[in-house]
Amino acid sequence: MKKTLFISVCLVVSIGAIAQQKTTKPVAKTASKKPAMSPEKLKMLCKPWKLDTVENFGVPKPATAKEQSDGITLLADSTLFLTMEGAVKTGKWFMGWSPKIINTVTGDGKDKMMFTIMTLSDNYMELEYQTPDLIRTHYYYSKK
Repeated sequence: MKKTLFISVCLVVSIGAIAQQKTTKPVAKTASKKPAMSPEKLKMLCKPWKLDTVENFGVPKPATAKEQSDGITLLADSTLFLTMEGAVKTGKWFMGWSPKIINTVTGDGKDKMMFTIMTLSDNYMELEYQTPDLIRTHYYYSKK
């Protein structure tokens, strides 16, 4: 009787251990961090841009003295050069779930921002940034 009980317990434990083992296969990457937009739009986007105006709460204001040198440069190889309020940052950029979303990662990888492209042409770009507090800021850029 003890042998039967022992064998039953071992069998139950073995089946439980086998059932809990992960049997998942490696998942192929489906999301690319490469820009997912047309070559024409990519050519318009990938250039140096100079900040002209900042709009907060619907009130547009020209770049302040501190923001005079601000701008953004996006390169086709996903390199990013960003100057905000005089602070220069470098990093990477990639398209988000939409071809209108630009995700940026600067510094040591902890400084992440997501911009929405509101308007894009050869000489003009409008980006929107939403803070974690849900405050939206619009940045208006001209070709450098």
